[in-house]
Amino acid sequence: MRKSELKGKKCLEVSPERKVNLEYYLIKEEREDLDSVLYGVSIRKNEGTREEIEEISGITYSKEIAENIVHLLMTHDVTPIAMIPIVDDFITERICS
Repeated sequence: MRKSELKGKKCLEVSPERKVNLEYYLIKEEREDLDSVLYGVSIRKNEGTREEIEEISGITYSKEIAENIVHLLMTHDVTPIAMIPIVDDFITERICS
């Protein structure tokens, strides 16, 4: 079973006539075959009629780490296009330190 939980929203004013809405999600995926829960993150960007979504599932078994990643993404106004390298850097830093 898979669930997405909205963790936060931001509205960025790129210019007076251009606004970008960002939504940050925590993804919870219950894996019956592994008898475990995996967590991931997702960002949804809406700008007028255009929508962009990026998702990384199965990042970690730790809800706390996944929530830290979502918080990092929200704090720095990360958009979907920039999410993957930022999450990769975060995970690499945790593993290598």
